[in-house]
Amino acid sequence: MVENGMRDIDYLKEDYHNSRHWALNDRSEKIVEYFKKYANPNDSILELGCSSGRNLIFLKKAGFNNLTGLEMFPVKERPEFKLIRGRWEETELEKYDIIFSASFLQEFHEFPQELFNKTLQKCRKYFMIFGDYMKNHTHEGFKEVEKIPAQAPFSEPIIILKCQDKKQ
Repeated sequence: MVENGMRDIDYLKEDYHNSRHWALNDRSEKIVEYFKKYANPNDSILELGCSSGRNLIFLKKAGFNNLTGLEMFPVKERPEFKLIRGRWEETELEKYDIIFSASFLQEFHEFPQELFNKTLQKCRKYFMIFGDYMKNHTHEGFKEVEKIPAQAPFSEPIIILKCQDKKQ
């Protein structure tokens, strides 16, 4: 259902079991597992390409409080997180403790290293990549602390990068 150009997330929830979008909850649950391992409840968290905010809603239900989503498409605002409307490559981001992507970066097939570097500079603690294709991108100033090979529910590896810069 689209109202005034907004996707109505409540409409999707009503049809939870028949909705492809909400049926992806196993992905969101896996993301929550990693946040429980690496994040604190009050860390500032940004999801790149948050869509309707499914992952952020799962994080909120798990006790994470300082949530922001970046989305270029029109979506309905939600009380669980702050929504920034805009394109990743055109949005000036503030600093966040954790920035993550869940199958968003693969939409950019060949996104520029400089855009990735610019985003890494806005990250204080961790950059988490869930199921995104990271071919040939370097991450200077970050240490790969965990890399899990592609497995369901993600088609690409899960990569956890930790910021090595002590100036936070």
